[in-house]
Amino acid sequence: MRRLKIVAIQENQLKERQYMPDQSIQNDSFFNEARAADPETMIVFAEMYYRGDGVEKSYEKAAALYRLAANQDIPQAQYELGMLYDQGLGVEKNAIEAFSWIEKAANHVFPAARLYINEH
Repeated sequence: MRRLKIVAIQENQLKERQYMPDQSIQNDSFFNEARAADPETMIVFAEMYYRGDGVEKSYEKAAALYRLAANQDIPQAQYELGMLYDQGLGVEKNAIEAFSWIEKAANHVFPAARLYINEH
């Protein structure tokens, strides 16, 4: 049992490294402030990057912020990240990853996620 736990942690660490933002994002001071915020504020910043509202539009930065909040079990972030995977915006299009994130949000009774799950 202990070995399985270590393997799961190692796989999770590998997955987290895979999604680290590139160097240009890491040098963005506004983005770095957003990363340090609480999860709900991360969502606000992610939406700003998604829309280009007050910052240069960047789906990649939006996805990175949604991921940080989604990893903290925030249903809206899980849903939004899933939709980015569904549409291939800021991340490589991946239906399995999309469904996985949206299903997590649906399990938290997030209405839009439940609707998506029922339609797919």
